Amino acid sequence: MVIFLLWLGLICCAVANGLIYDRVQAPEINHYLLIVGCVAAILLAIHRIYTRHWEAIEDEHSKHSWVFISSTIVSVIVGVSSLFAVHVGEVSWGFPFGCFTAFVLFTIASLKERKYV
Repeated sequence: MVIFLLWLGLICCAVANGLIYDRVQAPEINHYLLIVGCVAAILLAIHRIYTRHWEAIEDEHSKHSWVFISSTIVSVIVGVSSLFAVHVGEVSWGFPFGCFTAFVLFTIASLKERKYV
């Protein structure tokens, strides 16, 4: 349950970054992005503390080892496709920015869990 809540919190941080990027102007944007970045760093620290003593799982069908890896792949696919949507004017630049944020956060989290795959 904790991993799910951390995953949900990281998604919320990525969505917040995308919305802030679209709706807030300089110089306040830097402060807001820093606040969201600090919240994401705290969530990643909690993830590190929670997974620190995990052992390698022999079961190939373990669910906790694929949560962040699959989310990283999905964020890359959605991010690249959103770049095409930005090019034609369907979405604003905040959406790919949020996808890039999700990619970075999920990559950091999945690097820790990679040794349990």
